[in-house]
Amino acid sequence: MQKIGIYQHYWGPMGGGQRYIGFVAQILAEKNEVEILHHDPNFDREKFDEGMELDLSRVSFRCLPRPERPKEQAKRPFQRLKDESLFCREYSEPYDVFIESGDVPPVFNHAKKGVIIVHFPLVSFDEFFMHNMDQWKQLGWFKRWLKSKYQNLEWRCRFGSYHRYLCNSKFTQYWCRNRWGIAASVLNPPLRGSIQPMEKQPVIAALGAFSHVNHKRQDVLIEAFRQFCDTYGGKLKNRWSFRLVGACKNNEEDLAFVEQLRERAAGYPIEILLNVDSETLRRTLGTATCVWHAMGYGVDEQKFPGKTEHFGMIATEAMAAGAIPLVYHAGGLPEIIRHNRNGFLWSTIDELVSTTGEIVQDADRLAALRTAALAERVNYDDDAFRRHLCQSLRGIVDEI
Repeated sequence: MQKIGIYQHYWGPMGGGQRYIGFVAQILAEKNEVEILHHDPNFDREKFDEGMELDLSRVSFRCLPRPERPKEQAKRPFQRLKDESLFCREYSEPYDVFIESGDVPPVFNHAKKGVIIVHFPLVSFDEFFMHNMDQWKQLGWFKRWLKSKYQNLEWRCRFGSYHRYLCNSKFTQYWCRNRWGIAASVLNPPLRGSIQPMEKQPVIAALGAFSHVNHKRQDVLIEAFRQFCDTYGGKLKNRWSFRLVGACKNNEEDLAFVEQLRERAAGYPIEILLNVDSETLRRTLGTATCVWHAMGYGVDEQKFPGKTEHFGMIATEAMAAGAIPLVYHAGGLPEIIRHNRNGFLWSTIDELVSTTGEIVQDADRLAALRTAALAERVNYDDDAFRRHLCQSLRGIVDEI
C-alpha cells in the first residue's frame, strides 16, 4: 500500500475535471492510502460525492491555505532555483506518489514518484515568466537572453521532477507538447454511470455553465433554435422545444447574462434551467433527441485553444443517453464524433440548423445514428477508464 497525494488547486466547483480526478482518487483508494489536497474550507464532501456520483469514503481530505509567493526573488540563479524547488514542498513530500492535476505549470515534486494530469496547459512558458509584461520587454537583449537561460533550466527541472504525464485528449496532448514541452499519454475522462437512454421526446438539449464570459455560447444556440423553428416549425409533426441546462454562480454579472439569454429566447419554446439537481440533468439527457454544443464558436483555435472544448464530455454523455450530439468542430470533439455516424460536427449556424432539421424528419436515419452513438458507451465507461488508468500508472503505483 502506497501513500498517494492528489493536488488540484480548484477542487470545489462540480465539473467534468473535478469528477475526472475524483474518480482517479476513488479507484486508487481501493488499494492505497489516498489524500486529496485542496484550498476550499467550505468543501462539502457529501454534496460533491452525490453530485459527481462518486464514493470518496476511503479518501481523506487535507485543506491548505492558498500559497503566496515571496515578493522578493533571489538574484542568484541557483539560489532562486532552490527557492522555487522548496516552494510548496510540504504538498508533495509526505507521499510515495504525488499527483498534480490542473491547467498551470506544477509545483516541484518531492515525492518518490510524481504524476501530472493536465486538463489543458492554459499557461505557456512565456506567460509563466511574464514575457508579455513591459518590465520584461524593457530589458536589454543580453539580460533577456541571460534570464531565459535560467528560466529554461527552471522549467526543465520543474517538469523533470515528475515521472509520468497524462492528459484528457489528443488535442490537449498536442498543446502539452507545444506549450510545455512534455510528452503526455492520453487518459480520456469517464462517463457517469447513471446516464441512460429514456423514451425520446421532441426536445433538443444543451448542457453547459452559464457565465457572462459566454464560453459555452448559449447565445449562438438560441439563435440557431430560433432559425430551426422558423424554418422547420411548419414541416415537423411535433412541436419541438429547446432546453438549456447548466450551473450558474448567481452573481450579478452571470445573472444579467442569463436574463439577456431569456430575452433572446422570448416567444420561442425555450427553457433555461439553472443549477438543477442530478435527476433533472439525467432526465434532460435521457429524453433529448439531440444535444447541441457550441463551445469554440468564433474562436481562433490556434491563437486561443484554451477557449475550445479540451475533451468534450458532453458528447460522450449525449451518446450514452442515446441523444445525437451536434457539436462545434473544434478542440477535442473531432476525436469523439465520427461525422454522420455517431453524431455531427458543424461549423456554421446554418449547418447546425439544416442538419438537425434533416435528421429529425428521417426516423430510420435517426435510429441508425442512435444505435451507433449508444455503441460508443463501452469506450468511456468505468471499466474502460479503470483499465486505461492501470496501464497509464504502471511502474508508478504498485496496486490499482
